[in-house]
Amino acid sequence: MVRIAADKAGATLEGKDDEFFDWVGFYNSFEDFNALGRVSDPDRPYVTSEIGRWQWASETDRESFREFKNSSRTAFTRANFMIVVAIGNRIISVIDAIRDAKRYNGGDKIDISDKKSYNYKFAFDPLSTNRQFSMTLYTPF
Repeated sequence: MVRIAADKAGATLEGKDDEFFDWVGFYNSFEDFNALGRVSDPDRPYVTSEIGRWQWASETDRESFREFKNSSRTAFTRANFMIVVAIGNRIISVIDAIRDAKRYNGGDKIDISDKKSYNYKFAFDPLSTNRQFSMTLYTPF
């Protein structure tokens, strides 16, 4: 993208922010920016030769740069979103694996009883799909 702007408009974009990229993609030249861009926003700074200069060779080149810039931003946003999705997927997978391991090993039952002193047993399975609570009563024969 920087190379397109350098080759087709003579712009130097190294070290510039996204707002400057937008200006280069929207206005045909820095003179157009200074003349037209400040009409809607008078507090916007003038672009001087120290800040950067550009002059697009054709409208097609400028539009190509603008489309490439916008598609690059879209791809970056999608990549960040997919990183969040991947991390969320890993977290859910870890929780599911722990849940399955506990269920397989029978370690997910919470037993609130002392068999020596009581004749009933409580069991609760917080990770089951039906979230059962059970109470077993032991009677002597």
